[in-house]
Amino acid sequence: MRMFRSLSAQAQLRLQLFLKDRMTLLVLVVSVFCFFFCMEDMNREAENLATIPVGLVDLDGSEKSKELAGRLEGLEALSVKYGTYGELSALMEEGEIRCIFEIRERYGEKVDAGKSRRLVNVYYEQDDKVAAIVADIVAGEMMYDICQAQAYLAYEELPAGEKEKFSRQEYEAYAASLIGDGDFDFAFEFRFVDGKQQERREGLKSSLFYRQAVAAVAAMLFALLQMAALSGVCTEKEQGISQRRHLVGLTRPVELLGNMLACTALCTVPAAVFAVCVAAGVGNWEKFLPVFWTSVLFSVMMALMYYLLANWLPGLLAYQVVGTVVLVVLAICGFCSMVEGILFREFPVWFHFLPNNVYLRWFVQILAP
Repeated sequence: MRMFRSLSAQAQLRLQLFLKDRMTLLVLVVSVFCFFFCMEDMNREAENLATIPVGLVDLDGSEKSKELAGRLEGLEALSVKYGTYGELSALMEEGEIRCIFEIRERYGEKVDAGKSRRLVNVYYEQDDKVAAIVADIVAGEMMYDICQAQAYLAYEELPAGEKEKFSRQEYEAYAASLIGDGDFDFAFEFRFVDGKQQERREGLKSSLFYRQAVAAVAAMLFALLQMAALSGVCTEKEQGISQRRHLVGLTRPVELLGNMLACTALCTVPAAVFAVCVAAGVGNWEKFLPVFWTSVLFSVMMALMYYLLANWLPGLLAYQVVGTVVLVVLAICGFCSMVEGILFREFPVWFHFLPNNVYLRWFVQILAP
C-alpha cells in the first residue's frame, strides 16, 4: 500500500512540474495547434493530394463524350478540372494540372462509326512520363464504347433477316446487361502482397502515403514533448533533489513508474487530438482508439528513452544536445522508412526496430484495409 501511495505521489508531483514548465507547455500547445489546424487540413486533403490533376475540354458535348467525362471523374487516380483550352493551359503552366485532354468534335459520331483514331487530343509537357501513363488510363476508359461499336458493325454484316432482330439501342442494352453476368465476365485477378509476403484484401491507396507523412511529423512532435518534459529530471539530478528523494525512501522503480505515468497523462491530449484528425480524415471513427493508443504507447516509449538519457548524461546541456540529435536522427529515419524500396534499397533489420519506424508501421497497419 505504501508503494502505491509513493507511486501516486510521484506521478502527481511530476505532472504538476510538467504543467509549470513553460517549455513543456509551449511544446504541448504547439503540438495540439499543429494537429488541430494544420494536420487536420492535410489529412482531409490527402485524397486530393494523392490524385493526378488533369484538365478536360469537351468540344463535342454529345452523350458519349459526357459518359466518358463521367467515367474519368469516377476514377480514384484522377482529379478532373473542366474549362476551355486557354484556361486549362494557364493552369498547366502554373503546375496545377499535369495534362489536358481535349475531346474533339464529332467524338460521339466517330465512336458510333467504330473509329478509334483522332478522338481525343492530349497536351502535356515534354518528357512527362506521368502524363503519358494517364493518357493510357483515359484510352482504357474509351475502349468499351469503341469495342461495342465495332461489335455492332460486325452484327450489321449478318445476313438479311438476322440483323433486323435488334435495333442498335436494344443491342447496346443487351450488351450492357451482360457485364454483370458471370458467364460473360472477363477480368483480371490481383493479389495484393505486403513486404512480409502477406496478402491484403485490397491494395493500399495513394492517400495513405500522405497520411503516413503526417504521422511521421506527429511522431517527431510526440518525442519533442517528452524530451522537453523530462528535462526537469536532469535539472533535479544536478541540484541533488533526486538524491534527497532516494534518501527518504523513494525507490528508483517507483520513481521510474511515477514519471512514466505522468508522461502518459501528459501525452493523452495531443494523442487524442491527432487521433480525432486522422479518424475525421479517413471518415472512419473506429480508427480513433487504435490511433490514440498507438500514439500514447509511442510517446511512453520515447519518454522512457529520454528518462534514461536524463539519468545517464552528466548535465542539462548534454541532455539537450544529445536529445536533439536523437530526435532529429529518429525523425529522419522515420521519413526514410516511408520510401524504402523506392528511393532507398532495403535497410538492415535493426533499422525497422527504431521507435519512429515501428510507430509508422503500426500506423499503416491501422489504416490499411
